[in-house]
Amino acid sequence: METKISKAQISKIWTIAQRHGLDSDAVYSILAELVPNAKRKNDGSVSLSGLTKKQGWYVIASLDRYNSRIPATKRISKDADVRTIITPAQAEVILNIIAEINSFESMQINADDFARRSYKSEFKMLSRFQGQAMIEALKSIRERIKKCRASGQIGVKTTTTGIMSRQEQFNKENFMARTRVTAPDEILSLQDAEEALAEIGSLQNELDAIDSKGSEQISKIKQKMAKDGELQRARIQALEASLALYAKYNKTELFKEKKTVELATGSFGFRQSTSVRVKKTTVELLKKLYPGRALRVKEEPDKDQLRDWSDDDLATIDAAKTTKDEFGYDVNREEVNKRLLRQAG
Repeated sequence: METKISKAQISKIWTIAQRHGLDSDAVYSILAELVPNAKRKNDGSVSLSGLTKKQGWYVIASLDRYNSRIPATKRISKDADVRTIITPAQAEVILNIIAEINSFESMQINADDFARRSYKSEFKMLSRFQGQAMIEALKSIRERIKKCRASGQIGVKTTTTGIMSRQEQFNKENFMARTRVTAPDEILSLQDAEEALAEIGSLQNELDAIDSKGSEQISKIKQKMAKDGELQRARIQALEASLALYAKYNKTELFKEKKTVELATGSFGFRQSTSVRVKKTTVELLKKLYPGRALRVKEEPDKDQLRDWSDDDLATIDAAKTTKDEFGYDVNREEVNKRLLRQAG
């Protein structure tokens, strides 16, 4: 049985659709064309949640190509679409940094290639968030090059195997070799990403060991405290019972004018409290006999139902759909542990 489409894939589809100005009708018409044999809803439209994971990736990969084929009446306005993509100011900053980096000997970075490799998107179609992330990544590369040039690491270097430019040595050491990831902008390749996930998995193993050891120590401390305090707790219970018995037998005399007896070392007495005992039938009887009384009802919008409403209907109640990509990751702990065992061996 094929795996169902994930929530992350569904979110990605709506994000791409929003970026290209496609409304829900347009998206479902595209789905009907891309996956005609997909599961259908009661109204005959394709069920997005009924797609398989494989079909989900196919839709994601294909959706961009359909924007020009959707009738203009089914698109979000151009102004609304522009607000979701990289700004001209961001694009200018990126191109200026790339030009500065490319001015160094043997350095050549292409904006489109960098965007496709890092964000799986054309440079001009990056989101504003991705554009800012690309700016920070390029700044990091530029600063590392400047630092190496200032320390004399970039120049001409004679090796035992011939002549190698120090720029080429810098590229090899900083962009091709695996690096230990210490900050998000240092992850420049899938290999770096894999190393980062492996390190996260290893650190999670260490945290599990720390937590386990801490839990064991806490358990031992609690057991010791319980044992050490047995006599004290038993004595307190006995004194409490004696105080309560004394107060009950002398209630008329001690509490004739007051409910509490104040002494130098403390006080004791009776506090009146009232509680109501209810049964399973109480709610229904209240509704029937005393409608609108003595019942707490919390009213709140049903967002699950509102998700299926059209944008126009949502606008009438001051509501709107928002779609965002939330970053997340999963660590293959089993594979990480296998690698650690191989390294230990």
